[in-house]
Amino acid sequence: MYLMLSLLVAAGVTLFVVSKIAKMLLAKRPGLEWVTFASIVSALIALVTYLTLNIYVSGLEPMVMLSITFTAMIVFSSIAFKVINQMGWGAAIATNVANVVIFIATSVAAVVINGESLNKVISSISHSARSNTVMVNSMVNGSNNIIKTPEMGIPEEEMHEDDTSEPMTTELELLPEDVIEGELQAKIKEKQKTIAVAPKYQKQQKHQQKYQVVNIDNIKSLIGRSLKIHTNQGRVIVGQLQQINGSDAMLYRRVNGGTAVTPVEFSSIKKLEVYR
Repeated sequence: MYLMLSLLVAAGVTLFVVSKIAKMLLAKRPGLEWVTFASIVSALIALVTYLTLNIYVSGLEPMVMLSITFTAMIVFSSIAFKVINQMGWGAAIATNVANVVIFIATSVAAVVINGESLNKVISSISHSARSNTVMVNSMVNGSNNIIKTPEMGIPEEEMHEDDTSEPMTTELELLPEDVIEGELQAKIKEKQKTIAVAPKYQKQQKHQQKYQVVNIDNIKSLIGRSLKIHTNQGRVIVGQLQQINGSDAMLYRRVNGGTAVTPVEFSSIKKLEVYR
C-alpha cells in the first residue's frame, strides 16, 4: 500500500517537473494536464512498439535488438509530446527522455525509501513484460492451438518428470510386519542372484550421453530440439525450443502435469545442452 502511494507521488513529481521542462522548451501546451495526457499516450505507443518489434522482428543479436527497440520506442512515443504539447521534434524527444529518466529516478527512490528490494521489483516487472509479450505473440501466431505431447521431441522421461500419481496399496503391505520383513529379505536375495547391478558411474555416464553441451551462439539452429538449460541462478530448465523471440529462447515444457511456455534470456544461460 505504501509502495503504491510512493509510486503515485513519484509520478506526480515527474509530471510536475516535466511540465516545467516543456515550458522551457517553448511548448505551446506546457500545462500539467497536457503533459499528463501526453505521458499516458506516449507510454501506450511505447508499449505497442515494444510488442510489435518483439513479435515480428527476430534473428537479431541481443544488443542490436535492444538498441533498435529502445530507439524506436523513444522516437515513436515522442510523437505524443510533439502533437499534444505542440513542440518541435528536438524538444519533444528531449521532453520524452526527461520524462522517462525522472520517473525511473523517482520510482527507484520510492522503492528504496519503502525498504523494498530493488532487484526483486525489477525482476518482477521484467518477468511480467516477457510473459505478456509471450501471450500476445501466441495470440498473433496462433500458438495456443498447438498441443504439446511427447511426440514433439522432448524425451519422454523428461516430459513426465513433474507427473504425480495416487499411492497404491499392495497385498504385501497388508501382511504382518514380521512376514513383510521376511518376504523383503527373500526378494533381495533373489535379486542379488539374478540381477547384475551396474556401477554408479556407468549410470551417470549413460544419463550424460543423452545430452551434449553446445555453444550458446548455435541456439538459433536448435529450434524444434529438446534442450536442457542451466541458468546463472542455478536453475535447470528442460523443454523444447519452439522459437527465438528477440533475446529470449521460448521453451515449451511440462509443469504440474500440463504444458507452459517459458522465456529464458540469453544472458541468463550458463550452459546449454541439446538432447541427442
